[in-house]
Amino acid sequence: MAGPYGKCLNAILTHEVVPGAVVQTDDEIEGFIRGTVDTVFHPVGTAAMLPRESGRAVDTSLKVYGMVNIRVINASIIPIHLLALSMQLQEK
Repeated sequence: MAGPYGKCLNAILTHEVVPGAVVQTDDEIEGFIRGTVDTVFHPVGTAAMLPRESGRAVDTSLKVYGMVNIRVINASIIPIHLLALSMQLQEK
């Protein structure tokens, strides 16, 4: 009979490593998750490319309003995350 990981993985996944046997109760599991989980997202749309008078952050050349030759070259200028567009912005 297959174990918790199925036939293929049973040979290499022989025991639980993380969080381990010391974490058993719901409160312990919640504490473990809250103490170890972290976000890896990259916020998008936080530096919108719109006219300065609308309160936005960068112009069409990606220059930050009010700064001298400081540019935004990441996905924060677009409203949704598009990997290809992000890569093109970095090349600009």
